[in-house]
Amino acid sequence: MKMFSRTLLIVLLLVTGVTLFAKNGKTTTQIRTQIYCDHCLNCESCGPTIQQAAYAVEGVSKVKVQPEKNIIVVTYDPEKTNLLTIKLSIANAGYDADEIKASRDGLSKLDGCCKR
Repeated sequence: MKMFSRTLLIVLLLVTGVTLFAKNGKTTTQIRTQIYCDHCLNCESCGPTIQQAAYAVEGVSKVKVQPEKNIIVVTYDPEKTNLLTIKLSIANAGYDADEIKASRDGLSKLDGCCKR
């Protein structure tokens, strides 16, 4: 019984780690990235660029950049878009998005403080 409870707890933690919650047809998820700028949210190139890239995808309703954790929390409507489209938009802006690496073109447009 203990093993079942532990397995169930692990599965629940994994599911909540990827998708935090679904409410009113919306899904919130975390996207791992690499933020090199030490002043990301105040920098004209970092935080706003990530947010603009995510908001450019139809169906994205909320974006929160957490530079200290290298995470982008995105809330979106899965009936209007999908996670891959959001990740590609972020990668095209010059930032890694989970398994999708930042595009060279996007990287070239970032300020020096934001590049690797």
